[in-house]
Amino acid sequence: MAVTVASAQKSKSVTTDDLAEAPAQFAAIVTLADGVATKLAWEDLNEPKYGIVRPVPLRKAEQQYTEEALKARLQGSVIVLVRSQT
Repeated sequence: MAVTVASAQKSKSVTTDDLAEAPAQFAAIVTLADGVATKLAWEDLNEPKYGIVRPVPLRKAEQQYTEEALKARLQGSVIVLVRSQT
């Protein structure tokens, strides 16, 4: 875990794997930040907003493999074209 505190004049970063061994000021900042974070309204960054809707597939192509390709465990790439409907 790492905490960086910055002011207009300087900044300080502290990193630790064990909060019990961290400087007291570090533990106090982490505790304060954790308390503030529990009271904040968090938004789902994966949820569309501002009139944007989730992408919808126009068609789905089922992959077709030959028996030889399946046995050889062949792999490939897919090119996806994304169009805006405006």
